[in-house]
Amino acid sequence: MNPPVCNCQTWEHTFRQQRNGVTVVVKQCLVCGRNLGNVKKDQHDITKLPQFDEGQYKEWSREWDEWRADQQEKFKTKENEWFVEYTKYLQSDHWRQLRSLSLVLRRDPICQRCFTNASEQAHHVSYEGYKKFGFSFAVECAGMCTPCHDLIHGRDAL
Repeated sequence: MNPPVCNCQTWEHTFRQQRNGVTVVVKQCLVCGRNLGNVKKDQHDITKLPQFDEGQYKEWSREWDEWRADQQEKFKTKENEWFVEYTKYLQSDHWRQLRSLSLVLRRDPICQRCFTNASEQAHHVSYEGYKKFGFSFAVECAGMCTPCHDLIHGRDAL
């Protein structure tokens, strides 16, 4: 199942009645149904415009939520391709250097969750660098103590 991706590049003018009863002209994305904002009503003949489809974005959002739940379930069971590749990366020289040189732990000597204990582990707060380049940047990680890191990952340490 592929994610229902949309970058809202295709849209059409539609009309929509607001809660206060005022009719407005808005741009509606043709893919996901998002309201991309109002436009000047006097530049359009409302009688020739389609009505804003309220259900389109709800349907797209439902599909997105289903996809995301499916991905989260796969992540929990460690079956998805991303997790397999990421696990390999955690065994790589690059990660070992980032970790062993203590770049993250030197920058964050105190746990960035509890602000009490010394940092012992580097925790990813973003995977954007890894997704895009196949490796992580120190700026995407935060130093954490083991109990906080375990807690964030759902391991019963605390």
